[in-house]
Amino acid sequence: MRLGSWTYGYGKLPIEESLAHIAAVGYGGAELATGDDYSTPIDTLDDRRVDEILALYDRHRLVPTAVSGLFGLVAPSVAEQQERLRRFRRAVDVAARLGAPFVAIGSGAAPADWHREQVWAEMRRNAYVVAEYAGEKGVTVALEPHWGAAAERPGDALELLAAVGLPSLKINVDVCHPFALGYDLGSIAKILGPHAVYAHVCDVRGRHPGDLQLCNPGEGEIDWPRWLRLLHDTGYQGWITVQISVMRRRSADYDPKASNEAIYRVLSDAMTSAGVPRLDKGARRN
Repeated sequence: MRLGSWTYGYGKLPIEESLAHIAAVGYGGAELATGDDYSTPIDTLDDRRVDEILALYDRHRLVPTAVSGLFGLVAPSVAEQQERLRRFRRAVDVAARLGAPFVAIGSGAAPADWHREQVWAEMRRNAYVVAEYAGEKGVTVALEPHWGAAAERPGDALELLAAVGLPSLKINVDVCHPFALGYDLGSIAKILGPHAVYAHVCDVRGRHPGDLQLCNPGEGEIDWPRWLRLLHDTGYQGWITVQISVMRRRSADYDPKASNEAIYRVLSDAMTSAGVPRLDKGARRN
C-alpha cells in the first residue's frame, strides 16, 4: 500500500508549508483539500495556481493522490445544484492538471424534507454527470459512504455505483464510517474492498447514532493492523490517506503537524505488523 496525507488536516495553513511538512514526515503523497475553510478553495485554483501547486509537489517529491470534491450530490434547489456541478467539474479539471488520478467525494446530506425516491433520483443524475465528465478527463471519482449522508451505508454506495454504471465511479473506502454504523472490519473489507480505488483513514469511538467521536488513528477503536491486512487481502494496493476529522480538529490541543506525525507512526507500525509493504517508499514523484 501507499501512505499519504491530506491538506484537509492542516486547515488554512499555507499549502507551501503543509506539503513541505507532509514530505518531511515521510508520506509519499498528498490529497488537496478544496473547501472554503482550507488554504486552497476550489475557486482559487485557476490554471496558474494549479501549476504553482504542482511545482510544490514536484519540489517535495510528493505524488498528487487526489483532489477533494466534498460539495454534495443533492442540493435543495436547481441553482444550488448547478453551482455544485460547476465546482465538481473544476475539481476534475484540477485533478487532471495535477496528474491526480482521483476526485474524492461524498454524497452529502439530503434535504430534510425530501423522500428517498426524490433523493435518489437527484443523486443518481448528478453522480452520472460528474462521473461522465471525470471519465472524459481520465479521472476516477471515488465515492465515500458516510454516516448521516444520502449514501450512508456500504450497500447504498454500491447501489449508486450500479445505477450510474460508469467505470469512472468507484469507492473510497473510509473504514471509520461503516465501522461507526456497526459493521465489523471483515464485512467492510469484503463489501467495499473489491470496488475500492482509494482509502481514507480516520478512527472512531462510539457508534452512530449516539455518542460518536471521530478521532485520529491510534486514538479510537479500530484495529489498524487487522484493517490494513483485511483490505490488502482484497487486492487493494492503493493509497491509505490520512483524514483528520473536523471533530478532532475542534480539540483545544489540536496541532496539525503533531497529529500528522503521530498518525504516520501509528500507520507505519500497523503496516509493518500486518505484513503490508509500503509501495510508495523509494517511488515518489521525480
